[in-house]
Amino acid sequence: MMMVKKTLKMNRKTRLLQGHPFFLSTIKTTPVLGLLCPFPRSCPVFSRLFLCVYFQKRSLFTIHSVFSTLGRLSHKDSDWTSVEDITHRYHLNVTVDSVNETIAAERAKIAEAANSSEPVIVGVLFVCSDNSQLTKSSGTSGNAYRITVPPPPSPPSSTPEAHLFISPAARVGEGNHSFVYRAEWDLPRSVFSKPDICLKCVEAAALEILQTKAGKMAVRSVNPDVDSSHLANEGGKFLRRETLVPSLTMELTKGYLGGPKVEPTAENTIGITVEDDTELSYVEYTGSLSTVHVDRVPWYDPASTAPCPCHHLMQNSLSGPIPGPTPPTARVSVVAKLSHRGDDHLDREAVNYQRFGENFSQHWTGYTLAYPLHNPTPVHAITPIFYGYYSKERTISDVDANSGDSDDQYFSPILLLEDCGTPIEPTHLDFDDRQECAALLLRMHYHGWTQGSFFPRNILMQLGDHADFPLMKSPNDRRFRLIDFGRAKNREDAVEADRLRGDGKHSAWDGWDSERFDEKNEIWKVLNFPHPI
Repeated sequence: MMMVKKTLKMNRKTRLLQGHPFFLSTIKTTPVLGLLCPFPRSCPVFSRLFLCVYFQKRSLFTIHSVFSTLGRLSHKDSDWTSVEDITHRYHLNVTVDSVNETIAAERAKIAEAANSSEPVIVGVLFVCSDNSQLTKSSGTSGNAYRITVPPPPSPPSSTPEAHLFISPAARVGEGNHSFVYRAEWDLPRSVFSKPDICLKCVEAAALEILQTKAGKMAVRSVNPDVDSSHLANEGGKFLRRETLVPSLTMELTKGYLGGPKVEPTAENTIGITVEDDTELSYVEYTGSLSTVHVDRVPWYDPASTAPCPCHHLMQNSLSGPIPGPTPPTARVSVVAKLSHRGDDHLDREAVNYQRFGENFSQHWTGYTLAYPLHNPTPVHAITPIFYGYYSKERTISDVDANSGDSDDQYFSPILLLEDCGTPIEPTHLDFDDRQECAALLLRMHYHGWTQGSFFPRNILMQLGDHADFPLMKSPNDRRFRLIDFGRAKNREDAVEADRLRGDGKHSAWDGWDSERFDEKNEIWKVLNFPHPI
């Protein structure tokens, strides 16, 4: 098949694995251009199923406010700062079957991990007799040891209670269907952290075990300058090898977005080859792989109030040790969205957030080409992270109070989302930023969704990632998200509606595609492009 070919070349410095002895706990690779992988993060970030897994449906969720109801919060005429907090009990609502199934699967994994006593592999220890003899032609003798430790403590299967603090002074927006507040969320620290183990201590303990087995009872240092050749036997051999990074070939087929699958032809296919002429040097080991089990190094839970058992882990902390006991909870900032009385817009939006794929709220490396844009745009998240949809637990007094017609007697459900900044002003953005905003909507179309309300007020901008330290956020690192999905429609719903009608027509599909087409044609007006895209 004939196709257009393009070749890209990459150059990087030659990398060499060195060390004596070697201890490789994890293998880190540099992403290749064209491949997508999640961005590494320096601090824990909520996963999409965070609340669904840890908050059972009947778990208590305490809302703290200065007013007795959660309808339209207003300043009124009183000094709300002098009013005591009034609490309300809310619980999580999960309305999509696929999410419930995923929750059950995740909880089953947690239960299985809690009952498992299988050792965990944390790394491989390489010990060679003479590192200076590692050449292409000759090598040196040595051995490799698989290092295992007991399994880490299992995470909690649920969190019985959390606290959300909402203040009427923290309102950040108001629309035709809802009010938006910046709220403070108080959660157990176990939600944010995972058990950790000191690999340096594990390495030292493994060498001590090997020295004991070899008849060397004295504990030696694990410094690379210290001779450990007595641990290397003739069972294995190390050789230095060199190789070139293999090329990556991709074929891109032009097609109609949202339409039927297009078969590749010579006219609509573009071939792209990414070549990397970097020469990589690495150490090849041939021989047996023995197992050394280390059970004397404890796991450490950063959420625990117990002191850290290892000074290495404390040295890795960016902020250093916390003075005094570790607080059992941590407070984070989120956005709480409340609805008007009798308005089901927020209910539909919550369902749509649950139906979105996980990649909607994930950050990825690399770039993508969102047709019909001609320039690549970053593959950042499309939507804010969804933290759950909550309803008030009803009591007899609540039912009596809600029998009236006043908004002051209305308890709104609460939609919790990631705080993604403020609405954009298109005239203040450069062309690249506006293309990135357009790509958010086009990527939604690609995944079979229309947004239903594409306006500048529904595109948010923040500086840097929400996991970045505030002082490290740069005005040159702008991130964008789409919000407000109460009117969003899914292509699969239209297909199912046509199937159930059974008349062989595609009126629902045509209606969805017409809405997608009209929405795409509004991009250039909303984002102030010089011409339609």
